[in-house]
Amino acid sequence: MIDAGYCPSTQERVLSAIAHISVVLGFMSVLVSAGIWLLKKDESRLIRFHALQALAFQITFVLAASLGFVAYALALVFSGFIMMISAAFNLMPLGIFVMWLPMIFFAMIMLAYVIAVIMALFAAYKAYCGSFWNYPAIGGRVLCSLGADYG
Repeated sequence: MIDAGYCPSTQERVLSAIAHISVVLGFMSVLVSAGIWLLKKDESRLIRFHALQALAFQITFVLAASLGFVAYALALVFSGFIMMISAAFNLMPLGIFVMWLPMIFFAMIMLAYVIAVIMALFAAYKAYCGSFWNYPAIGGRVLCSLGADYG
């Protein structure tokens, strides 16, 4: 259990916040969080907790974004193919309808990025305040990996 008298230093709080804020770097954020965790995990409980939380969140986000971009590319190819067929058979309303599919996938990817940045900024704020805040859905798993000191 975290003791009530624990007061993290400014450096601990700043590094913990940076681990979360690095999500704005996209794929590079995983390296920043992993670097902070690897270099400082033995020095501070706060940094160990938040860097691992950020790392798990960013790996999850990078994998989801990669799948989203694959879906976007497939939708782009599919819509181009359908538009060629619809032009050949004079079915332009179908082609115009399918043309929106890649744009919808791209909008969903951008919305997910905005939500991830908002969550990371909130986590960075909580980290800078010195609290042990969990990301929804993945935070519990990270807590289990850290052990009883954080539960």
